[in-house]
Amino acid sequence: MKFLIDNALSPIIAEGLQKAGFEAILDYILHLIQSFLNLLLKMIK
Repeated sequence: MKFLIDNALSPIIAEGLQKAGFEAILDYILHLIQSFLNLLLKMIK
């Protein structure tokens, strides 16, 4: 099962879920990836 952990919650929650065998990712990581990709697209244009 996959969990998307909101950035308002502690990263400890995601770590605990990962240690229990679940796939968990923090929302702020997704935001950073999206921002990076947007920057790359602007540079390409």
